[in-house]
Amino acid sequence: MIVSILEKIRDTIALDAAIESFCQSNFSKSITVFLGKDTKDLPSPDSGDYPIALIHGVSRAFKGEKDSQIIYEVSIGAGITSETITIGAKTKTYNGFLFAENLRELIEASLLTANFPGAVGVTGDSIQEQLFPVFVSFTNLEIIMRKNYQKPIGR
Repeated sequence: MIVSILEKIRDTIALDAAIESFCQSNFSKSITVFLGKDTKDLPSPDSGDYPIALIHGVSRAFKGEKDSQIIYEVSIGAGITSETITIGAKTKTYNGFLFAENLRELIEASLLTANFPGAVGVTGDSIQEQLFPVFVSFTNLEIIMRKNYQKPIGR
């Protein structure tokens, strides 16, 4: 079950029209979606892979009466590269920070409206990792299902 969910997340992000439009408008290329990661060989800023979505972690918990629900939490990073800095009279904005946040929100919106076998939400947690010129915003997608896999919760 989790394999099909992870593949659906990958494909939903890769095929989303709003994500494609954002990436083409801002980076003149499509998003690259990674399912898993090699911590010894992460995409370098000049790899040509960015912008990226990185599906990099999954956890499972049992909740409810007699552990009747399975909760999958999937960690996803939205990464971009940008060396652009906008300087104002008293401000300095690293545009990559804003692009990464925008891409994360588009990924969340896409996944929240996709047809998954369970109730879907985001945990509300997001963090930003900045390794100039790489900016990554992380989120956690939560999918709640009945333990017997036959009747999704909230559908």
